[in-house]
Amino acid sequence: MNPWRRRWYMISLPLALFVAGRVPAQTVVPDTLALRHLGEVVTVEGRVNDVHVSSKRATTFMNFGGAFPNITFAAHVPDSVGVRIPGLTGLGGKRVRVTGKVWLQDDKWPAITVNHPAQVAAVE
Repeated sequence: MNPWRRRWYMISLPLALFVAGRVPAQTVVPDTLALRHLGEVVTVEGRVNDVHVSSKRATTFMNFGGAFPNITFAAHVPDSVGVRIPGLTGLGGKRVRVTGKVWLQDDKWPAITVNHPAQVAAVE
């Protein structure tokens, strides 16, 4: 092995292990408590009550916790991302996890905007 490569491994491996030990695990919160995590990047888990496709906004909305407008959490999926999530419109009634930064929509309920298909995962 090249001596420079060996030095690189000797320096980078302990550093990577140190940094990996400092990175917190992703926090999973129920949809009913997402409001407490505004501005944080978390994984919100809950049952999707309704999936609504809005052609006017080119967005799919996943509403959690009740019928709109009495929801506990919403996930906004732009069409450009939604086309890459198989079965997105069939997630109604299923437990789903959505990861991202929580923001407050219309001063009423917490929401996450989905920018990548990996941010959405069906739990059941």
